[in-house]
Amino acid sequence: MTKTDTPLSKRPEFLREINSLINQPWAPEHQHCWSITKRVVTLLGYDLPPIIDVAPMGRKQAREIRIGLFRDHPERANWCFLEGSPDLWAVALMHHVNRPPTEIEHAGVFLNLDGGRILHSDVAHGVVFDTLIELTAIRRWQPIYLVPKA
Repeated sequence: MTKTDTPLSKRPEFLREINSLINQPWAPEHQHCWSITKRVVTLLGYDLPPIIDVAPMGRKQAREIRIGLFRDHPERANWCFLEGSPDLWAVALMHHVNRPPTEIEHAGVFLNLDGGRILHSDVAHGVVFDTLIELTAIRRWQPIYLVPKA
């Protein structure tokens, strides 16, 4: 599934980079959900395209733009859906718990560290490393997991 066989917890340079991101403020040009996802996945050996260059601002219109970008981007064809929690890592695409699963509008990276957490960034909280309970119950995001096709 990954280009590395070394567990994430045994990669000190990776852990340092993740720790340096946590609690950084959200920024529309370089610290939004997709830019964080792209940065972490690159550390794991995969290049992702800039699906979102600059995060769209606002509510309804910005949400519709994000949904369209995540739904229609050709990069989705290079990844497959994964049932359950990943063994090491996966891209986590998310929809709000009150919306249909087809309305993906947020992204992060699931990392199997500390029992499994998702690193993501949003306007209100900046870069956070949420447990699955925090992600769904508090932030109200429901993830689906994608991994590169073999």
